[in-house]
Amino acid sequence: MVLSFDSEEIRDYCETRINAVNSFGENVAKKLRNRISELSDTSTFGELPPYFWVPVNNQIYRVALTEGYYLYFSSGHARPPLNGNGEINWKTVSRIKLLDITNSHD
Repeated sequence: MVLSFDSEEIRDYCETRINAVNSFGENVAKKLRNRISELSDTSTFGELPPYFWVPVNNQIYRVALTEGYYLYFSSGHARPPLNGNGEINWKTVSRIKLLDITNSHD
């Protein structure tokens, strides 16, 4: 999939290991890199295993990292593919926008 970023800050965390380590610790940074690789290595969202992602709502999903951290993302399409109900057809989404990394304990 094609990845984009909601902010320079999230881009820095995802693309520069030391920034992620300094902000979240070694374990979270390592899992973030793994998740970024998994997302980049697929053509569409539908290729990801169902346990991989959790819907927050129809617009935003999250994926677990470790230690209570989650990576949030949305469709990165200017016009997302829609199903018959007018909702995003996530199985065919080929672009995602990384939104945030949060700790559920905060």
